[in-house]
Order: sequence, then C-alpha cells, then structure tokens
Amino acid sequence: KSVVKGVIEKHLGVTVREEVLYSCADSRLFARLQRELARCTSPQHPLYPFRHVVWTKAMKRLFRLAERSMEVGEPLLLVGETGCGKTTVLQILAVLQRQELLTVNCHQHSETADFLGGLRPVRHDQDDNILAMEDDGAGSSAPTSPASTATTATTAATA
Repeated sequence: KSVVKGVIEKHLGVTVREEVLYSCADSRLFARLQRELARCTSPQHPLYPFRHVVWTKAMKRLFRLAERSMEVGEPLLLVGETGCGKTTVLQILAVLQRQELLTVNCHQHSETADFLGGLRPVRHDQDDNILAMEDDGAGSSAPTSPASTATTATTAATA
C-alpha cells in the first residue's frame, strides 16, 4: 500500500492524504444518509434496518469507494472477512440511489465458469446424431435433442 502511494506521489507530483481521499465529509450522499437516518422512525422506512450501523473509519472508506464506483459506472468486487460490512454498505447505497442491488456470494473456490457458464462437450450417438448431456440440476444427466442442444449452446455462449 505504501509503495503504491509512493509511486503515485512521485510520478504524479501530488500528496496522497488518505484521510481526505476516503472522507465522507464532502459526500452529499453520506450527508443525505445521515439526515434520513436521523428522522427514520418507521419500520416501513427502507433505511430502518440500518439505523444502528456504526460508521467506523473502515465503513466510511468502503462507503466512499463504493459511492465513487457507482458514480463512474465501474463494477465493484468486495473481498473481506465475514461480517465486516460489505453487503450492508452496498444495501444502504442501493436504498439511497433507489437501485436494485444484485449480489453474488463467492467463496475461495469460486471460478469464472460459476458466473459466466461454460460449454459442455457434445456427444454423438451411433448414427452420428448430435446429443448433449445436460445436467438437470439433480446430479443426473439426460440426453437432449439437437434443437435443445443448439439452444443450450447459444445460451451458454451469450451468458
């Protein structure tokens, strides 16, 4: 972290002050959050479940980074210990921005194919007709017709 900071400062001729960079003091969205939380008394209010969130330095940093990511339309991958506030911060941002939040929970063994899908091998029968083995979700496979094979391949390729 300090090496990256040093390179940025050296080559761009700037001073990186993390306390300013990640501060929520100039965030209009964070100010709005604080105002709405102060008057949030109804359980029907979308921010009601978040009224007791403790805004630590790390949580504010995450809020600011996620807010900036949303402003410029960049996807966001959050990695961290269980219970550190990753999902909470994004849920709050989604409520404030009136956007739907889609989350994908990953683990250390998650692979690209888990998100994008993958191509399955094509099988042929004795008459050289194309058959595919398709997982029915129950762990067993059943042959499919050529028409459904084409649909499956198109779906996997465009997913």
